[in-house]
Amino acid sequence: MMNRSPAARVVAALALLTLGCQDGETPFDPPEAARFEAALDQMHEEQQAVGSLLAFDDGTHVFRGARGAADLAAGRAMTVDTPYRTASIAKTFTGALILSLHEEGTLSVEDPVSRFVDWVPNGENITLRMLLTHTSGLRNYTYATGYLPLIEANGGDVTYEEMVRVALEDGPEFEPGTDWGYCNTGYLLLAHIAEQLTGRTLYEEVRDRFFVPLGITRTRPIDLRDVDPELARSYVVGEDGPIQVAGQVWTLHPADGGWMTTLEEMAIWARHFLGGRLHSAETLALARHPEGGPFLDSVAQSFGLEAGGYALGFIEASDATLGPLYAGAGNGDGTRSFVGYLPEHDIAFALFVDVGDSRVPIVETLSAAGPALAALRAHVNAP
Repeated sequence: MMNRSPAARVVAALALLTLGCQDGETPFDPPEAARFEAALDQMHEEQQAVGSLLAFDDGTHVFRGARGAADLAAGRAMTVDTPYRTASIAKTFTGALILSLHEEGTLSVEDPVSRFVDWVPNGENITLRMLLTHTSGLRNYTYATGYLPLIEANGGDVTYEEMVRVALEDGPEFEPGTDWGYCNTGYLLLAHIAEQLTGRTLYEEVRDRFFVPLGITRTRPIDLRDVDPELARSYVVGEDGPIQVAGQVWTLHPADGGWMTTLEEMAIWARHFLGGRLHSAETLALARHPEGGPFLDSVAQSFGLEAGGYALGFIEASDATLGPLYAGAGNGDGTRSFVGYLPEHDIAFALFVDVGDSRVPIVETLSAAGPALAALRAHVNAP
C-alpha cells in the first residue's frame, strides 16, 4: 500500500462513506452491496489509487461507490457523481458511430480507407474494419517520432489529419490484416472520415444520435484550455506517493480517449451500446468478430477469463461463470477505466481509478477490473 500524506488520509476516510443511488433507484440487498463494497476496497488498495469509483446496475438494482480523493491538493473527496476521464473507453463512442453509418449505408466497415482519403499509404488494402479492430498495421501516433514536437509546436491544437500524418511518417508496424497491435491512430482516422462524411464533429454526431435520446448529459470531450473544476485529477505513483499529472496530451482527441463522463452515464452507455440496443441484429453480428488471436486470449486468460479479443469498437471476452462480456477499457497517465456488460445476466458495470500509466493498456486496465469481475462471479452464483 502506498504511503499517503495526513491530508490525503483524511480525504480518503471521508470518502469511505460515499455511496449513492438516485431517487427512484433500488439498491442491492445488503449482502450483495457488501460484496461490491469489498470489491471497491480491494481495487482501491491494489491499484494504489488516490481515488476510485465502481458501479453495478442489473436493470433493477444499483450500486455506486467511491473511495479516496478526486483532488488531493484541494482536499476534495471522490464522490459517485465526480466526473472522470474516459481514456480509451471513448473508442466505444467512435465505434458506435461507425456502426451506425454502416447501417445507414453511408459507409461500409469493409470499405478501404482509400475510398475516403488519398494520403494513407497502402490505403486500398486497409479497411475500416481493420482500423476498428487494431489490425491495420498503422503506427500508434503516441509512439511516433514527430508526435511530441507537433503537440508542442501547436499548443495541443492539432487536427485528426495532422496527427495521423505524423504517425504515417514513421511507416507501418506490419502489413494490413497480418497481425494485431493496439493503435490509437486508427480511431483518429475513423473520426476524420466520419466528420468528412457527416459534415459535423464526432461529438455532435455521438451526442445527437446516442446521448440525447439516452439522457446522457455530462459525457463530453475534455477541453484542456478550460478543464471542468469537478473533474477527477490524475496521478502516477511515485516513490514518495502520488504525483499529479500536469499536462495530459492523452485527452486531446475525442476519437480515441479524450472525454469525461460519470459512473451513472457509463452504466447507461454499457447497457445500450454494449448491450446491443443501439444497432440491428445484423450489425451486431457483423461487429462481434474479435481480433487479437492468441495474444489477447492469453491476456484475458491471465485475469481469469477464457478468451478475449477486440471487436468493432469494443472488447469481446468470455468467462466460464459470467458468459460473454462486452467491454471498453482505458489506460493512460493517471487513468484506468473500464465499462462492461454481461448479456446473460443483464448487468452493466463501470469503474475508474485515478492512477495509471500507458505502458500496457489492456493489461493494466484488466488488473483494475479484476476485483469487480470476481464480485460479479460471486454475485451470479449466490443463492
